[in-house]
Amino acid sequence: MHNSTVDEYTEGKVTGKVADFTLSELRKLNIGSRVGPEWADEKIPTFEEILQLCKGKIGIYLDLKEPDVKAQIEIIKKYGMEREIIWYIPASNMNVIKEIKENCYKCLPMPDPGKQENIEKVFKEIQPWFIATDMGELNEEYMTIAKKHNIKVIVDEDKGTEEEWSKIIEWGTDGIQTDNPEQLINFLKNKKTRETK
Repeated sequence: MHNSTVDEYTEGKVTGKVADFTLSELRKLNIGSRVGPEWADEKIPTFEEILQLCKGKIGIYLDLKEPDVKAQIEIIKKYGMEREIIWYIPASNMNVIKEIKENCYKCLPMPDPGKQENIEKVFKEIQPWFIATDMGELNEEYMTIAKKHNIKVIVDEDKGTEEEWSKIIEWGTDGIQTDNPEQLINFLKNKKTRETK
């Protein structure tokens, strides 16, 4: 789950912190009905079930909250997905990033350095292949610093508009975290079609 509580995922009277529920209790929650009737009785999947579903099909953007790094690495290695998952972690949690690197040299931590002046420090400390940022920090200079170190940048969009996506692409960003994947895919396809004419 992305949030620390179940409140936004469930309908009715079930509320509270995810950490206060057992796995069995979480698995009984209906998280689909609030989305629409076609999703009624949808249940919270385990991390392992997500890997089973995604393996060989798509990569995973793993947003760590309160991680049990060794347990997650064990499951990731079981499915041979070390290179198919990027681990989002604020660079302020450098101890977690180092724990990942120590226990899984193939794994891909993706620190968020925050301000662009922190990119150099993060690079010197862990030499990441990827870094994360958001539209509040991303600009052309940010990308210049990252590209100097051959770091791929994935940005969390703000508005999710074609104008914003155009700017992100113009700056040379490598990936966009979006709530509108279908619209973004169509935008990219149409952009490619226009460029090849």
